[in-house]
Amino acid sequence: MRSRLLVSGFDRFGGISSNPSELIAGRLASDPPKGVLAEGVVLPTVFGEAARILLGRIETFRPTHVLALGLGRQLREVHVERFALNFADTEHGDNAGNAPRESQVVQGGPAGYFASLPVRKLVERLVEEGVAARSSTTAGTFVCNDLFFRMMHALAARPDPPFAGFVHVPAVRGMPEAAPDAPPIETLERALRRALEAIL
Repeated sequence: MRSRLLVSGFDRFGGISSNPSELIAGRLASDPPKGVLAEGVVLPTVFGEAARILLGRIETFRPTHVLALGLGRQLREVHVERFALNFADTEHGDNAGNAPRESQVVQGGPAGYFASLPVRKLVERLVEEGVAARSSTTAGTFVCNDLFFRMMHALAARPDPPFAGFVHVPAVRGMPEAAPDAPPIETLERALRRALEAIL
């Protein structure tokens, strides 16, 4: 069966001029790995709303694989996330002003879910492509984790869910937040495409 990839990124938040996750998601969707049918979606950086939109696209597109991307502004490497936590906590509001403190993402839900995408394989391929990358235990407690948990929670109820996971990308060259050795966005795009080729 032909692989169907749904890839998402987030819009701008917290005063950044652009969000590389949005740009990379769009590029991967328009130029996916060979033989893969892909669709991209840009999500609002809003608790709950991002997941609602992504789950709606999962319903209509019926992907075999879902890759959600987000920006980790303080990162110096790509983080492939292993675990989605049922926990939200932030001092800074999302793009709608929501700022949950020490609360569950889904009341009464499980503590967390493991990603169903092959985390180690993705990391290995990214490193082979010359990009600094590692596995990460959690996606934090902001909207990225909220999306990741709500997605995995909803997919857990399906009899035949798509493989799904979350990847944080660092600030890229040209962004004020970027590290001196930050990669250009084209490098991250190419490496992620090659990594996806290995698992699709």
